[in-house]
Amino acid sequence: CMLQTWYLAADTQLFVLSLVVLAIIWNHKNRAPIILGTFLGVGLAVPVIVNYVNDYNILLRQYPENLYKIMLEVPEWLYMTIPGHTNISGFAIGLIVGYVIYKYRNRKLFTRTHHHVLWWVTTFGLPLTVVYVGIPLYDDEYVATPFGAALYVSLGKAAYGLGMGVACFGLSQNVGWLLRDAVMLPPLQVLGRLTYCIYLVHVALIRIRSGQARSKSYLTVHTFAIQSCGDLILGYVIGLVLCLFVEMPTSALQKLMMPKLKKDSKNVNDLQMQNGDNDKVVETNI
Repeated sequence: CMLQTWYLAADTQLFVLSLVVLAIIWNHKNRAPIILGTFLGVGLAVPVIVNYVNDYNILLRQYPENLYKIMLEVPEWLYMTIPGHTNISGFAIGLIVGYVIYKYRNRKLFTRTHHHVLWWVTTFGLPLTVVYVGIPLYDDEYVATPFGAALYVSLGKAAYGLGMGVACFGLSQNVGWLLRDAVMLPPLQVLGRLTYCIYLVHVALIRIRSGQARSKSYLTVHTFAIQSCGDLILGYVIGLVLCLFVEMPTSALQKLMMPKLKKDSKNVNDLQMQNGDNDKVVETNI
């Protein structure tokens, strides 16, 4: 398993878990918000418990020793970053966003200017807040309490995922102006696939070059820039080959082997009627 693709293993585990959650929701459609909320609550509680009980650090610190050992002996990496059970919250937020997008697919919610402003602030504010709050925490002299560290580890991932979820929901509501146009632009989607293929191979290229060194070399800004440009160009070449001969053909085969299922009008109508009845019940109670 490559170091930079840890999330694929975690997502595969969570995908199987999500099938169970969705099966429960399908049998209890009127309780979907409660089921999804419980799933999110479990996802928030698990990292807090694991981090607090084991007294792990508040951050995964990128020390040279840790990078040299490929993070294999860093408990914050092995037991908090890459496991599936400590990443449930982000996956749960994704399911919730998908549910909200489906429920309000025929309704336009962003009707006023302050709705758009709030969307922009939330989309960029939450992820950037998580990033910038972590800056002072990287100080070696900073010592966090066990509960504070556990809380930050759990809420930090959830806040970042929530920002991305709000972004997806807004884009589905035709909010975002140039940002939405850029996301929906077909050429950029192709470049996105190419970039992902480069992401898969670039670490191996750097390690191969470093592993073939048999003597010490004097490193300057000039030589570092040349090496970086060489790694970038070689990464694009190999990434392009991987994209053209592996990624794109695999995606095409997947579409042929797993065609889109036709909508079952009966099930869709039943779900819409149940949602409508629930809304009426809520209005009556109010």
